[in-house]
Amino acid sequence: MPNATPDTIRGAYLARARVLHPDRFNRELQPREWCLANEMLADLNEAYNTLRTPSLRAKYDSIRNATTGPSDNDQPKPHTPPTSTSRNFQGAASHLKKAGFLIITHILALIFVVLRPFLPLLMLFGLVAGGEWACDHIKASKKAAHKAELQKMERPLPYSGKVRFRGDDSCVAPFQIKAAYGSHYLLKLVRIDTDEDVLDVFVRGGTTVEIKVPMGEYEVRWASGETWYGYDRLFGPETSYSKADTTFSFQFNGDQISGYTITLYKVANGNLRTSEISPKAF
Repeated sequence: MPNATPDTIRGAYLARARVLHPDRFNRELQPREWCLANEMLADLNEAYNTLRTPSLRAKYDSIRNATTGPSDNDQPKPHTPPTSTSRNFQGAASHLKKAGFLIITHILALIFVVLRPFLPLLMLFGLVAGGEWACDHIKASKKAAHKAELQKMERPLPYSGKVRFRGDDSCVAPFQIKAAYGSHYLLKLVRIDTDEDVLDVFVRGGTTVEIKVPMGEYEVRWASGETWYGYDRLFGPETSYSKADTTFSFQFNGDQISGYTITLYKVANGNLRTSEISPKAF
């Protein structure tokens, strides 16, 4: 309707917005319908903003007219005086047109009355049909954006054997860590009695690290992954968390100090059992 008034446009917008508003759907129970309603309402708002703003509407009308172009009906035609026969024919055609319009109007009204109770259900079917595609598209866009954001956060790998100490205890007990190729590891020692971190050490995949640790009884936990995002984010959303099921007791045995070697990959006749843990437990 190129000549629609602002009130007409606003009325049509409000009527459509009530139908498409996301609040009509439960976000938890109807995620697909809710996603599609958000997309469609955004398109509706954009269209309404264009039509209610005089400058934007004028630009839209000029583009629309340039796209459609003048039709043959817009070209001036020579005037021919109507004859008696043509007047009768035009009158009959006018009556037929009015009658056909009335018939179509009544049929549409009848269809509306019959289908009115089912309109919410029909609308729901339409939303469900397109909902899956809409939600998949939104999820894919968010995943791509998240991946791009993560790439900006990538950090260089620490050198293999980099240790961060949490206390001032003397480090005298030998501890060797062997890592498999493919993944990198951030391994830490946690005191059994206090659950406090004593140190952590970064081990690159395919390397062997030898360090000295304080005396005591510890639980060994580690995080692993391929891409490093720093000590706060570790290996990002793909980080795996594990711990050794046995404790490690570094102590004096006579005049010697007991030490350990831990191999972070499966070996024949190996005796190290491990368990997956949550990020919070790490």
